[in-house]
Amino acid sequence: MKKLILIAHPRPDESVVHKQWMAEAAKQPENYTLHNICTAYPDGNIDILSEQQLIENHDELIIQFPCFWFSTPPLLKQWQDDVIRRGWAFGGGTAMRGKRVRLAVSAGMREQSYSVQGRMACTLAGLLLPFECVCKFIDAHYDGFHAFYGTQDDADDPEYQDKIALNTRQYMEFLRN
Repeated sequence: MKKLILIAHPRPDESVVHKQWMAEAAKQPENYTLHNICTAYPDGNIDILSEQQLIENHDELIIQFPCFWFSTPPLLKQWQDDVIRRGWAFGGGTAMRGKRVRLAVSAGMREQSYSVQGRMACTLAGLLLPFECVCKFIDAHYDGFHAFYGTQDDADDPEYQDKIALNTRQYMEFLRN
């Protein structure tokens, strides 16, 4: 069964990294379903039953988003609140039990900023800990994340382009595993 890549990027066409990731995954429609909730629900009115069915029809959920202010884009938080509900995912519901959940995340600053000794005094894994906690709560299997660091760097720099190309290959390997 295919993997669902749930994208929560309000402006994917402006993101060099996410645009590359989506373009590569889209080349394999037999393996991946790409679903951008920001495009699907620009008004914020999420079709809860449709989203739940989409998740149920896939073996794995990969949530892809840019870190906005060290958190998720607002619509992703709303999606979590609306879709991952009592009676479906927990509290008698078992739809997420055993489902593998992973993250694909872009971060504005470079990787060294996301360390205990770095500028943020916190790792990216630490910022993403709420996802792991939610997965434990709903009995899903949180299986880590793939990241691209440094989205604020100069996108026209040839070294940056090489970095994106390498990271996109790593992203595709992450998806395959």
